[in-house]
Amino acid sequence: MMIKTTHIGSLPFLNIEDAINFNKEFSLPVLSTLPNMSSNEFMINQLSIGVSGSSLINFKINIDELEFAPDFKLNFLMLDQFKIEFKKRDIKWQIIGPITFIKSFEDSLSDSQVKKLLNWYQSVILNFYRDHKDSFKKILFILDEPLFDIKFKSELIYILDLLKKTDMDIGIHCCSKLDACDLADIKPYYLSIDCSLYNQQELLSIKNIATNLISGIVDTVTGDICYPISEIIKTSKYFSPTCGLAFSEIKICHKALSNLSHL
Repeated sequence: MMIKTTHIGSLPFLNIEDAINFNKEFSLPVLSTLPNMSSNEFMINQLSIGVSGSSLINFKINIDELEFAPDFKLNFLMLDQFKIEFKKRDIKWQIIGPITFIKSFEDSLSDSQVKKLLNWYQSVILNFYRDHKDSFKKILFILDEPLFDIKFKSELIYILDLLKKTDMDIGIHCCSKLDACDLADIKPYYLSIDCSLYNQQELLSIKNIATNLISGIVDTVTGDICYPISEIIKTSKYFSPTCGLAFSEIKICHKALSNLSHL
């Protein structure tokens, strides 16, 4: 069995060179965020800095008069160097998903505000894609949905359907537990999960819905394998840590990488 590896996105490094070198060890490198270098690299902050009339308190966005910067450009500290090092390579790119972005607001948004947010959100993604797509061979774009909520499933499907019109491969990551029934009409092409949250039957149900599975099997606290490669997940497209590594110790990141590399 040929093992292919990737990771979720965020890394704890304090310089870009270390982040680049870490990515070189994976089958699928990731355009990573480096929140220890800048608070703007935190998942919510990456987009909330383009929203005026709001402030971020305890990872919740307070609303005053909500306005979205029309010329806002998504940014990654390592973008320029990443484009050089991984030019014409297959890469992965991940940002906050629409459900989690909507739920990041402290107050409930009106229907008109949600529509306005989604229009801005999709334009930010598509502009970034158009600006940088020629640098890479193939992009796997993942929407990070730790706050997945079926209440906003139609908003997620809207964004997924829009992104499917590009030549990117599209998927969802969720580090909380998902119910296969909730995914049945979403049918993500890629699904990235923490396998340790599921029993064998639940994993089988999840696998039957997602075309390609990214199986998180390495714990981000210990760096140890937390889920064996069973018959159900051995055909996964990629294996990864269970979640982002931004809050992991550097030595744990390298331990996680080593354990993935020796599967």
